[in-house]
Amino acid sequence: MATNYPENLDTDAIIGGGSKPASDDALDSSVGQPTHAGMHQNLGDAILEIETKLGTGDSSPSANKVLVSSGTASTWGEVATDMIADDAITSAKIDDGAVGNDQLIDAPTFTTVTATDITLDGRDLGEIQTYTPTWTNVSGDFQSVGAYFAYVKDMVYMSIEAELSGDTSVDGSVYVSLPVTGSDSHQAANGMLQVQLFDWDANRFYQGMTTPIDTTTVAIRYNIVDGNEIFGQPVGPSAPFGWGDNDKILITGFYRAGS
Repeated sequence: MATNYPENLDTDAIIGGGSKPASDDALDSSVGQPTHAGMHQNLGDAILEIETKLGTGDSSPSANKVLVSSGTASTWGEVATDMIADDAITSAKIDDGAVGNDQLIDAPTFTTVTATDITLDGRDLGEIQTYTPTWTNVSGDFQSVGAYFAYVKDMVYMSIEAELSGDTSVDGSVYVSLPVTGSDSHQAANGMLQVQLFDWDANRFYQGMTTPIDTTTVAIRYNIVDGNEIFGQPVGPSAPFGWGDNDKILITGFYRAGS
């Protein structure tokens, strides 16, 4: 038997007490039922005995009370309502260290990747690099030469700006080396690097393109118009003009790199 129902009350309690009406006590002599007063008395005594069994004489327990056991009897006890109120469980009720590190999720960390960190087959993609071109049939000193290239996957972007000086001499068809070996001469030709030739004295630009000599060298050519046709001609000592101080050779474009 549960401790909040003491055994002595289970055996000794008499629901209704000694006032329980006799089976033949009539409410009305004509119907053969208990008297009205006897029914009230029986009900009242039953309630009192139940309260005694539960360990209290208060049939209207206050709010927030529940039955608690003392081992031999039961009483109405208070509930700690501060733990069940809205927002009752707050950080103040959690002891320091109560939540272990293994229950925590660390914030993710991110690593910044720069262009120099991206490589393909050992090549730095997008990284602009300088190189020194080798010229064929050009001698003497240039005023300046700026030559650059960068990988874009398996393509190579290149740019050259060479400014001649009074000491520069053009002795024949002009070739220049590529910064990176091309995949083959056909691919180098398909790249068709664009050419501009600047005549300082006439303040005039000539358009042209390169054609491959091999996978490492291209010839510089300029365009001439003959009727409805355009022809590419080799750049030479007097073509497309007589070379001199401040004249420029500009080359830019893409071609496919060799493996």
